[in-house]
Amino acid sequence: MSQPTMNWPDLAAALLERLTARNTEFTWEFQNLEVRVPQSAGADAPQAHWRLNGVLKLRTHDPVGR
Repeated sequence: MSQPTMNWPDLAAALLERLTARNTEFTWEFQNLEVRVPQSAGADAPQAHWRLNGVLKLRTHDPVGR
């Protein structure tokens, strides 16, 4: 069993690797979405405040074609 991910950069890298292997595309549209993102793991971690308006598109492609 693998160790749980304990930080955001590792989690993002693992997710991107899995999505790229699948040539995935996601499109989200937001209107006045407010998100508080923890800056580290833990219940009392400081948070960044993000406000999103518009479209966020994530498209992955594996040029090697695994």
